[in-house]
Amino acid sequence: MIISFDRGPRTPCFGVRAAHRLFPAHALPATAIFGALPRAAELLSALCACDVIGFHTAGYRDAFLQCVAELLGAHPDAEGCFNYRGRRVQAIVDPIGIDVGVSQQPPHET
Repeated sequence: MIISFDRGPRTPCFGVRAAHRLFPAHALPATAIFGALPRAAELLSALCACDVIGFHTAGYRDAFLQCVAELLGAHPDAEGCFNYRGRRVQAIVDPIGIDVGVSQQPPHET
């Protein structure tokens, strides 16, 4: 899981506003499976504390949005944005890849 705290339009902190972003490393399962977890709604609610939640694929994002709609009662729009507890949350698709050229280089000796 990658969590980044970038300067943006949200939470004031020492005079600077910050946007909270989350990029889970794994997809959420279908709502029928995820919803069976004892605290599924609490977990989703905690994820929605972030301003932006990024997923590797559109399918991963769509599964998350379906869970949010069915378990939290939010209404995502076509861009993956929804309001939850008075805040605007955006689910995006942002694939994170590996630089093959760098990964094939021999390790540096120390």
